[in-house]
Amino acid sequence: MANRDLKDVQGLSRGVVLLSGIVQIVGAASAASNVVTLVGDIPASVSANGVASVARTGTGLITVTLSDKWVGLAGLSLDIKPHTGSARAVNVSSVDVVSAKTLVIRTVNASLVATDTPNTETDLLYFTLFLKNSTVR
Repeated sequence: MANRDLKDVQGLSRGVVLLSGIVQIVGAASAASNVVTLVGDIPASVSANGVASVARTGTGLITVTLSDKWVGLAGLSLDIKPHTGSARAVNVSSVDVVSAKTLVIRTVNASLVATDTPNTETDLLYFTLFLKNSTVR
């Protein structure tokens, strides 16, 4: 359970916390050199937003590491704004908010094959996690 100053969010379930972010991926000549950063309306200290880090961890894989462990995952939402004219989508490769504190997002091409953001292109990944902070129902 996260020990944080949580703000009120109305919902039908108790103890659910929203954590969201935007990941920018800037393509490089070598996919291993792609620049992956958390952007958007976040505090100066990224970990204050609940995200410890983001990184490219394999072909088409972006790992979001959370700052805290959570009781469980109630749901999640992913979306991508690919570079103009590109046909990329996102799906979940793995998620473990209880022990590893990670969300691994996979970017895929139109054939659903894992793919990196190409050189000179920029993609934005949007994610929202609905995290359980309590076992109370």
